[in-house]
Amino acid sequence: MLPPFTPREVSNRLQATKNTAPGFNGITYGTWKKVDPGSRILAELFSLLLRFGWTPEEWKKSRTVLVELAPLGSTLGKLFSALLADRIYAWARSSSQLSFPTQKGFLPGCGGTDCRKRKQEAAIAWLGLEDAFGSIPHSHIFRVLREMGLPSQMLRIVSQLYTGNTTVIRAGDGYTEPITVLRGVRQGCPLSPFLFNMALEPLLQSVLVKKVVAGYRLGPSNICVLAYADDLVLVARDAGMLRSLLWVTGKAAEWSGLHFKPGKCATMHLDWRQMPGKLLTKMEQGRAYGATTLNSVSNHFMRTGRYLRFCDWRFIHRARLHTLPLKSASWRKNRLDTHCRLCGAEKENLSHVLNNCLLHAKMRTELHDKIISLVADILPREWTIRLNRTISGTGSCLRPDIYLEDGNETVIVDVTVPFENGPEALGRAREGKTVKYNELAEMVRIMGRYQNPVHLGAIVVGALGAWDEQNS
Repeated sequence: MLPPFTPREVSNRLQATKNTAPGFNGITYGTWKKVDPGSRILAELFSLLLRFGWTPEEWKKSRTVLVELAPLGSTLGKLFSALLADRIYAWARSSSQLSFPTQKGFLPGCGGTDCRKRKQEAAIAWLGLEDAFGSIPHSHIFRVLREMGLPSQMLRIVSQLYTGNTTVIRAGDGYTEPITVLRGVRQGCPLSPFLFNMALEPLLQSVLVKKVVAGYRLGPSNICVLAYADDLVLVARDAGMLRSLLWVTGKAAEWSGLHFKPGKCATMHLDWRQMPGKLLTKMEQGRAYGATTLNSVSNHFMRTGRYLRFCDWRFIHRARLHTLPLKSASWRKNRLDTHCRLCGAEKENLSHVLNNCLLHAKMRTELHDKIISLVADILPREWTIRLNRTISGTGSCLRPDIYLEDGNETVIVDVTVPFENGPEALGRAREGKTVKYNELAEMVRIMGRYQNPVHLGAIVVGALGAWDEQNS
């Protein structure tokens, strides 16, 4: 890990950078590419810094603009940090210092169905750290790196980068006096994600110790914790074991100088030996469950998370069980203000958020159009296909999503994405489309003198992924 940096190593990293805002000196990455096209000078400079374990004071200064997402620091310092990150990551993987694949946040290549199938019990907790990146103590980072066995030369470089850091904040009348930074990883620094992952390792390892005893058995092994950066998911075989994992996690977080934010945490207890009957009898939680269990296609992504970001996967689990902290949720009683925090509508419930909130209208349209596009891609190319157009000659202003004809028959299809308000919701949505386009279908029959059949149908996909059996 400690050989000198090669020009190719530096050049590859430099070419991968984007021309972002520079630090105090005003030098951009593009400038370094022009001044040192072969990266020979930079490689020699960085190798000397690595050899002597020293970094310039200029790299420890940054300026913070409140409208920016991160402080603006020296591009040369960030390039050096990126090279360090590559080497530290390679060392951590080769020496098994990272809990991969438990921790998937920031790592290259990473970006309840089993319980039901096997009729088992499981207890799950979602945990979110409060200001994790900005609050983790530097002393804890150095302690963990030292205990992991990071070579002293590299540890000295990291300590240098994190000792004496200051930032100035741009205000209306100029910049503030330099503010010393004692906690948190350096914002905007390529090294920060890996340092954060490694600083979180003691917490993950303390939970993994209990994997055999408390973990939920999935395939040939047990799982007890999953992590994506600062978001943690604890998985236990029952509620008692989950309490044990929570206690261990809390103690480890306290030792690390971290704290959990209650508003970002939630728990769920699944017992599929009793769950189906119990859920269906609950006025709120049984609604989506009743619609999404009618067809296995509705749940194909729940176990693997394919086609979803982690945050989407987490959201849909909580939404289907009606445990999202919405202001008008029935289980949040005695709330004086139930208005939507985004659009101001009278009630902020799940149906409103998914299907009626004005600020989410663009996303709903994109989802609707994506379904149309997926269907259109599999249609026979020899057919005449019209998408979202009026049908000439009918005099109707209606624009069915999909209109097909091949000279012998005609098919009219409209797509709808209703809220899964019970198993009957999908059927009502289909019936509504039939009523809406019945007259148009009859006009097309008249135009064809009733010689060719005209089929009318709908594709119904719930807002939470429910697939209507009649779609096929």
